Amino acid sequence: LYCRLWCVYEVASALREADVAVNASMSGEHIQAMAAKVRRFASHGYSFDESVHAANIRADTIKASCSNSNDENMIIAAVRQRGGFDDLDRVITKFRLDMLPGEVYVPFIQQNPELLANAGKLAKAHREVAMAAVQQNGLNLKDVSAELKADKEIVLAAVQHNGLALMHASEDLTADKGIVLAAVAQNMAALPHASADLRKNREMLLAAVRQNAWSLSVVSEEFKADREIVLAAVQQCGQALRHASEKLQADREIVLAAVQQDWSALDWADFREGDFRDLQDKVIDDREIMLTAVQQNWRAVEQASGALKADRAIMLAVVQQCGVALQYASVDIIDREVLLAAVRQDWRALQVAGQQDVPLDVQADREIVLAAVQQDWSALQVRRSQLAEIDEMISSSLKADKTIMLAAVRQSHQAFDHASADLKVDREIVLAAVQGL
Repeated sequence: LYCRLWCVYEVASALREADVAVNASMSGEHIQAMAAKVRRFASHGYSFDESVHAANIRADTIKASCSNSNDENMIIAAVRQRGGFDDLDRVITKFRLDMLPGEVYVPFIQQNPELLANAGKLAKAHREVAMAAVQQNGLNLKDVSAELKADKEIVLAAVQHNGLALMHASEDLTADKGIVLAAVAQNMAALPHASADLRKNREMLLAAVRQNAWSLSVVSEEFKADREIVLAAVQQCGQALRHASEKLQADREIVLAAVQQDWSALDWADFREGDFRDLQDKVIDDREIMLTAVQQNWRAVEQASGALKADRAIMLAVVQQCGVALQYASVDIIDREVLLAAVRQDWRALQVAGQQDVPLDVQADREIVLAAVQQDWSALQVRRSQLAEIDEMISSSLKADKTIMLAAVRQSHQAFDHASADLKVDREIVLAAVQGL
């Protein structure tokens, strides 16, 4: 057939007409032989193009001829005007590929699922080919036949790989709760592609946010204001609070649940009302919420009210994570325990204490200073008072403490220069300093 120039020319002419349907009829024997040839080459690692070429599927129309020379001359001239024999080869080869049965594609589709896009209708309607393609890329669902877009198993495999494949499913399956929930679990952005009825179904949406909290971002405003739906979302992901209604962003139970899941949900909590919401600065004045947040991450204290920065339990939780965060604490609650916890985390908390006028007896506490110099000997030089005489008196006392100076010189021999005169002749102190050289 494809060696006859009239035949290939007429087939190509018909294919170029939008309203002409062209089909090929192949015997079962021919199909099996062709598929066997393709599989044989595929089993040796040949590509799809190489394998179909081996099976004589590629057209070489320039070799076709007519029994009548006048007809042949006429067709050769016409072919030249229509793009030449290379274009004729393309049209005829595509036609032959479109007529290929799906089993020819089976050996290749898992490694190259994109083949489905340019395959013929028989391959696109082949269930094994379609399943292999969507398992590799769910969005390949767009290229399968309409019948397979309504196949629940095929569509489920597609949306489990890429939830957005739901947009290519049949209308009936976009209204299937199981399919939609599987799609949303993979990608919350699939929800807008569910049927209109499901997008208004409260039970379905509640299940959706439990599968994927970010589904809250694409539901209607009505459901963003639904307390049960929002609570389910923030319990899965605290950051989902950003998509809740303003009223629920100020709901204590909702905010606490969000912060328990993720402290940074505080960014979206707002207990202010009316015009106050337009102000840039906002603070959290709820002790339980703030304590829950700082126990996860000390940075939450940056949003605490002044009253909560004067809460001992809150600030103790903060400085145990970041000693220099002592700067946020009210000086009234910086006692020995709080400062010691801060210094143990970071000796520089001692510098902060000096800047905040923490009581001198707390700053000069022997255990606190020892904890600091064990980290960095230069803690000996921290200024504790704006009055030089008092600062020098405290400093001299600490520099005459053998335990403190021994810890300092073991940390760095440079500390030896700051030891008292008596300790500079102490054998153990001198030995520790020399060993540090």
